[in-house]
Amino acid sequence: MPHRRSPASRQRRAARRYIINHAYHDRTQAESVARTPRKEVLTFLQSLFEGVDLSALNIEQGEVLADSRGRGSMQQVK
Repeated sequence: MPHRRSPASRQRRAARRYIINHAYHDRTQAESVARTPRKEVLTFLQSLFEGVDLSALNIEQGEVLADSRGRGSMQQVK
């Protein structure tokens, strides 16, 4: 029997993938910065899923997602 992800988990994963794919990757600072607004991510999620879990949209535009020091918002253990 295959493992099935919950709908909320699938939405969070899709949102994170969309945000990281559209992020600015700065080579000199060795970091990735979010540049998509929340409204754009919400529109993307609404096109994929019927009911959107707003907890998947916890990343703001301009936020450091990943850096070489391990202090990016997507690198933090929750």
